[in-house]
Amino acid sequence: MRSGATSVLESRITGSAENATKRVAVTVSYGARA
Repeated sequence: MRSGATSVLESRITGSAENATKRVAVTVSYGARA
């Protein structure tokens, strides 16, 4: 039960980190274009 909750929490943290990285990459690419 505890490992299951930990895996869910880890997946949420990883997902948000991936989204943040994608946002930064998109922002940088737009900045390079402009």
